[in-house]
Amino acid sequence: MFKNEIKNKLKRNKIERDYVNTAKCFVEFETANETNYLENYILINEILSKLTPYASKIVEMKYIEGFTLVSMSKILHKPESTIRNHLNKIKDKFEKM
Repeated sequence: MFKNEIKNKLKRNKIERDYVNTAKCFVEFETANETNYLENYILINEILSKLTPYASKIVEMKYIEGFTLVSMSKILHKPESTIRNHLNKIKDKFEKM
């Protein structure tokens, strides 16, 4: 049990290092005024990693790419109400965390 706990901790540290290294590459291209960029990048990747691929795609389309529900429904071939319900469920999931 202890061995698995250590392995999980090492794996977690590696994931965080990878995020930081990737984020550092992007930060070099950002302006000096963007001080929270690295923290935001890590937070967004952490949130998206906890979602299913479908839920992750919906969140990316809505909040990162800025698609409207109508355009998302056309792209995903699903009713607008279904996508709205999925977004609400995802919001509820993160509010409970």
